[in-house]
Parts: sequence; C-alpha cells; structure tokens
Amino acid sequence: MKISNKNKKLEKEKIKAYKKELKQVNKSIMDIFPIIDIIEDKSVFKTKYGYLNILQVESKDIYSLNMDEVNTHVLDLTSFLRAYQDDIKIVCMQFPVNTYNQQQNIINKLKNCNNIKEFLKKILQFSSRL
Repeated sequence: MKISNKNKKLEKEKIKAYKKELKQVNKSIMDIFPIIDIIEDKSVFKTKYGYLNILQVESKDIYSLNMDEVNTHVLDLTSFLRAYQDDIKIVCMQFPVNTYNQQQNIINKLKNCNNIKEFLKKILQFSSRL
C-alpha cells in the first residue's frame, strides 16, 4: 500500500505540531508551583503571591469521647478560629489506616469472653465491625 504525498505531509505537520506542543510544556514543577523559597525551618513558604504557612492539625475521634471532652475540643477549635485573623484553608486528607492489630484484639476479646452478658457481647460485636 502506497501512502499518498498529501497523507505524508499531513503526518509530518502533525508531528511538527506535536513537537512544538512538547516544547511549550513546563519542564519543571517550579514553573507551575508558586513556592519560591522556604523560610524558618521549613514551616513558612515564600510564594509568588506572598507567604504561606502550613500547619498540621491532629484529628480527634469525637465519637469515642464523652460530651465534656467533645465540648473542650470544639471550644479549642473555636478559640483558634477566632484568634487567627489571616486567611485560612482547611484541607482534610484521608489516608488509609492499618487497623489490623485493633481488629485482632477485639476478635480475641470476643473469643475469650467469659462474661455472657448480651450487652458486652453486642458492644464487642459492634466494635469488630468498625
């Protein structure tokens, strides 16, 4: 099968256009990412638009706490948000957590449970499903 000259020219033009696009692609993340410099022990970042500070906040399992502890944590967050005057963005990240040891502990407690009370059994069975 012979390819016509027009098809060859079209293919060459497509290849040239593709190569031209590749040259325009940013070669470094620094061309895209706004961070210019890291200041003060890697906690403050100088960006193209100003300064950026990233804080890591430890999450709390409020469902396993009593109401007094829950209220304390809510008030702590409220006081932080009232005191912090600058712009703030909260980003929640979900990472997989290995709970194998906890699950095995609950399963062992279910197997070795000498107390036949239904209440305790139900609690342990419910906990093993989490």
